Amino acid sequence: MSEFPKLVDDCLQNIFEYLSNDLKALHSCVLVNRKWCQISIPVFWRDPWEYRRVGSLKKSFTIINTFILTLPEESQRKLLQIEIIQHSFLKKPIFEYSKFLQSIVLHELENDIKIWIHHQSNQFKQRKRKVIKNFSLIDNNNIKGNEQIQNFKRNKKNLMYELLKFFLIHSQKIDTLYVLDFNFSFIMEIIKREPIAKNCISNLRYLQIGSHMLPIYLSTLSEISNNLDHLEIVNHNLCSEELRNFITVQNNLKELTIEAGFT
Repeated sequence: MSEFPKLVDDCLQNIFEYLSNDLKALHSCVLVNRKWCQISIPVFWRDPWEYRRVGSLKKSFTIINTFILTLPEESQRKLLQIEIIQHSFLKKPIFEYSKFLQSIVLHELENDIKIWIHHQSNQFKQRKRKVIKNFSLIDNNNIKGNEQIQNFKRNKKNLMYELLKFFLIHSQKIDTLYVLDFNFSFIMEIIKREPIAKNCISNLRYLQIGSHMLPIYLSTLSEISNNLDHLEIVNHNLCSEELRNFITVQNNLKELTIEAGFT
């Protein structure tokens, strides 16, 4: 019996690209052998939130766990010092998964971090883990006591900052950003402290924002991001001068989507 012919890398790449919307099939390809794993993993991890949306709560833990392991030692030390992670948690990942990242969905990243912190805090205290059936947000009603609430908020902010900073600086393939008004402040703070992060924002091709974003944020975006192909504005009910200017300065805009909103 003749040996099964080996597929060249380009053929495998095309196959995995074709399967990019069939996450179950793509995950099966990851498990075939080393070669298939090496080629399919970048496709799988360029938008991990797509994988998480169709899966279980456990996948939220996996995504955040994996990205924490790829953080530089300086960031990991900070998280160790404030007891967000423990030494026993750290181990070297097989791939540098953050390098494959092409899309950031800020509100989903924040939600996964909330779920991860809630789960980890229960583990660290050796309490029975509470099963969270609702896959949406974990709010303050799940956290008992003012001190716990403050610790939870602090840990969420610190982990969100370290992960997002790492993505903006080291994930050079990012071209898509979905951001709500209230969490865009994370990006502005990182850009202020780490000017190199501006490169990621300037390379964006797809951006989704809300129309209630603070004018100063829009003014900053106008200075940094001028090469969008697609701009989507959601919950639109006000056209400000800053918003008009941001649209005007785009050099390659091919599609502008405005979702009307009402107050």
